Amino acid sequence: MSPPPVQIPPSLIAAGIVLAVAVSCEIGLGFLRINHRDVGLIWPAAGVSAGIMVRWGWRTLPWLALGHAVIWRSLGFGPVTGLVPLLYPLEAGLAYYLGYRLPLLGKHDQSAMNRSTWRLMAVPWLAAIPCAILIGWAGLATARYAAGNGAMTIASIAMAHVHGMVAFGPLMIHALKGDFRFPAKSFSAPGSFAAIMALAVMVLAFMGFFRETLGMSSAAYLPFPLVIIAGILLRPPAISCFLALWCVGSTILTGAGQGPFGEGTATGNPLELGIYNLIICSMAYTLSVGSSRYVWQLQRTEQALEAAGLELWEWSLPQGFHSISGDSSNDHLNNGTAGRSPLDGLEWITAVPTGSSRLINNRWKQRLEKPFPRTELLISSGKILTRSRDGTPLGAIGILQDLSTLRRAEEALIALGHQRAQLKSLQSRLNPHFLFNALNATRAMIHLNPRRALDAITTVAKLLRSNLVNSDRPLIPLSDEMETVLHLLSIAAMRFENRLRTNIVVNREVAAFFVPPMIVFNLVENALVHGIERQPGAGTLRLEASTVGDKLVVKVSNPGRLKEPLKQGIGIGDIRQRIELIFGAAGTFSLSQSSPDIVSAELTLPASPREFAHC
Repeated sequence: MSPPPVQIPPSLIAAGIVLAVAVSCEIGLGFLRINHRDVGLIWPAAGVSAGIMVRWGWRTLPWLALGHAVIWRSLGFGPVTGLVPLLYPLEAGLAYYLGYRLPLLGKHDQSAMNRSTWRLMAVPWLAAIPCAILIGWAGLATARYAAGNGAMTIASIAMAHVHGMVAFGPLMIHALKGDFRFPAKSFSAPGSFAAIMALAVMVLAFMGFFRETLGMSSAAYLPFPLVIIAGILLRPPAISCFLALWCVGSTILTGAGQGPFGEGTATGNPLELGIYNLIICSMAYTLSVGSSRYVWQLQRTEQALEAAGLELWEWSLPQGFHSISGDSSNDHLNNGTAGRSPLDGLEWITAVPTGSSRLINNRWKQRLEKPFPRTELLISSGKILTRSRDGTPLGAIGILQDLSTLRRAEEALIALGHQRAQLKSLQSRLNPHFLFNALNATRAMIHLNPRRALDAITTVAKLLRSNLVNSDRPLIPLSDEMETVLHLLSIAAMRFENRLRTNIVVNREVAAFFVPPMIVFNLVENALVHGIERQPGAGTLRLEASTVGDKLVVKVSNPGRLKEPLKQGIGIGDIRQRIELIFGAAGTFSLSQSSPDIVSAELTLPASPREFAHC
């Protein structure tokens, strides 16, 4: 059993958010200083903030704002910088809503690749443009940005934020979700090699290694085939790391005046670099999501086929049979075709006489009951794909189904249905003798005390209603069970009057624990019928419910003596049977003479039996 997840204090999460946003802002300011422009090439804080918002939601807004306030240390406080802690967290919130909370994304026709394309191509722009317009307008109004080309300034701000979201958003989301704890089988050596080679080729292209042969602009697209291979072979968490490295590397080189987007200017163009990296990131990540989903579906289909006893195969005349359903523990295909020629094997699986391959129908469904000593029944169905001119099959495809597996499953379902019906019958059973006496007592009170008789009828109705409602539930809270027990004791008080005294001790902390319905009721009912009813005088019925270690213990005591040898009546047998059906060895029941004049029935159940709720 894996250990429970570590609970991180909210204060520590808040401090981590502030620190992560502050560090990403400092990195963005570093890129801005390298770039020597009014607008940087990339703003990593946009992606980090969006990832944090996806993980923890709107309650992170104050901490995102506090983290963005770090820019005041480097840029000072002014009309533009003063808007940053307000607008940038709202930008992250808008990206979170459009990318993950928008009702349109929940429609069944939205595939994983469609959602990824929307989140990478559209959402960053829709979230960044309003923020860029406000920041750009404030900067132009205060002369922080150069006048004369306001549209280009706003577009550059939006691109820097889009660039940051696409580069760091997926990486942050996967990191905060713990997706990097994937098993070793998810690692792809060819995909990792393709990613490393793509980074190396990109660096060489930006540094002018291919200048003489391809030119700077053409060389920039030289890594595209490697990026496509990496996107197909790597899973989304791994490809997000690759894309973050790609964007950081290309941004540093462009800011240093290298590559097609910074050559000769030593400044770099945010729009050109951003569009270039946006194409790379969207293409690679969407391919990764699509291929991962496809592999996941294939694995699930293979597991479902194996669970259903289905074995897919294909056949060709030169090569014979080949299983296409993956590893199968019931390899009936190999067992049935071993030692046979390809045509003989096809004749066996289609149930035609040997040497009659031309008589095989284009479609068939046949029963095969031998020669497998471990298989009772196989069903073979398939289709001939191609034939030669003389009618000899050349290719076929089909399914071999082990119906013995289905038979065992049907038997198990029948047994489970019988068990549930038996359990429902047991937990809905009321003692007719006790109910008969309660009705007689009520009838006697109709003339003597009509109001009390009316209350008695109401209580009996509540008791019957509780029994009807709870009979379909395998487990109910102990508090619900105690309401039914109190109805029972109220009816008993009308019958026994002063002869019945009750002492109920149920700890508050056990009220939410789950018990089978009517089981405590049956214990109290037995105590009334076999204890209080047989006493010549008054008697006390005591009910206790508490926890002992990791167990729930319910104890019912009543005056009386057990007969020797102890005989198991219908009520006691029902209780034992229900405990065994639901809890197995995890629950116990005992009936003992706890003192010379007191009989005690003790029920011990798992304190948190939610794992038994499927019974």
